[in-house]
Amino acid sequence: MRLKGCIIHKIMVLIVLNILGIGPVWAETTAIPTEDAGAGAAVEKRLTKALTYYYQENFREALPLFQGLSEEIDDLDLYFWTATCAAHEKEYDLAVRHFRKMLAKNPELHRVRLDLADVLIQSGDVDAARLELETVKKTSPPATVLEKIENRLKLLDQPPERFMVAALFTTGLQWDDNISSGPGSIEIDDAITTITIDKNSRKKSGKSRLTGFTLNTCYDPGRPKEFMWNNAIYFYDNHHLDDYPASEFNYRTVDLITGPWWMTGGSLIKFPVGYNDKRYGNERLSNSLHVDPSVEYFLSPRFSLTGAYTFINEKFAPKLYHGSDHQHHRFAFGPTYYIDKQMHLAAGYLNFEKHHADSDYLTYDSIGLTLSYAITFPTGTEAKILGNWAHRRYAEEPPLYTEIRKDQRSLLTLALNQRFLKYGFASLELGSIENRSNAELFQYRKNFLAVNLGMIY
Repeated sequence: MRLKGCIIHKIMVLIVLNILGIGPVWAETTAIPTEDAGAGAAVEKRLTKALTYYYQENFREALPLFQGLSEEIDDLDLYFWTATCAAHEKEYDLAVRHFRKMLAKNPELHRVRLDLADVLIQSGDVDAARLELETVKKTSPPATVLEKIENRLKLLDQPPERFMVAALFTTGLQWDDNISSGPGSIEIDDAITTITIDKNSRKKSGKSRLTGFTLNTCYDPGRPKEFMWNNAIYFYDNHHLDDYPASEFNYRTVDLITGPWWMTGGSLIKFPVGYNDKRYGNERLSNSLHVDPSVEYFLSPRFSLTGAYTFINEKFAPKLYHGSDHQHHRFAFGPTYYIDKQMHLAAGYLNFEKHHADSDYLTYDSIGLTLSYAITFPTGTEAKILGNWAHRRYAEEPPLYTEIRKDQRSLLTLALNQRFLKYGFASLELGSIENRSNAELFQYRKNFLAVNLGMIY
């Protein structure tokens, strides 16, 4: 049987929406078949709820309701609403499938064909989009519609942007209550013999000037959103401003990175390789080669799983850091959840590390957890909180100790960023790092505050 109440409700909604100029424009409205009044009432309730979400532009909540109804009922309007919600949520395959269902039932729905072309453009299928636009053009549409079609075709005919550049510059101040990452005690009593900590190795506070620069270039040799080649330069300088021999704590690093990116089959694959140079106390500290492949697989536009691996081969200045040369392996795996059109982002990762140094007392295995949450407010303010916890077990006891060293390290940071004018931004970062160890010599805690101004292009 057909449930007249549900049909009348749906038709009345469509009449009102069409009078307002915001509803579907085709005339056909298919009756909703149901087997009994109870089932019909349930369908009507779901439809009413879905339409409420839809016209509140809450497409995330409306999509599963419309999709469920469209799988049960062969109806043009349900296909349209499902496709529209899917397009807003960047589920392009789902949107294309439902727009094509509509055109299979009625090929004369030219507005739907234009909507399909827009979704195909957004998904990167330019050839299919061109075919749909040309199909509508052949029907001699009104002048305003024809103008829109011609503009879209001109955009498709333009050569794609092959080379993209992004740059960022920051400068600011940092206050740190333990610039040496040293223990708070002057004497350490838990070793074989008492260890006296010299003044530049024990805990001390200081302020420094921060300077950072990042340059990214990306070359796209073919179809957009498929294969790209990315290059990056990272520069960071932490220069201490206090009267004591602060030059011993100056730190500078330069990182050069290059490698391909692929977007295919719902996955983002990166394979960067790089060279890093570090200086500490105005002298060369180390240089390293690193490889950082990663795969992010999107199970849906809002949820992904990431697997990442890092390999570092680092060589230190031989006279100052004997035994520190190492090969480092890091594995990370975890989910990322994108909420409300990426206005919120939550992520969690399990981390496993194997650090093989020339000296066994510097060799360790580590297991850890990283959690982060980021939010973007309507004002453009961005906030991010990040926590990391790790347990390290070393291969050998350190000098002057008789037990294998074990560390528990924790990091917590809060960052706020605000864009202003066209290119400017300001940032504030608060952080705390604590390393607990069964060897008191390696225990420390530090808190820091950094304020930066910068430009991003």
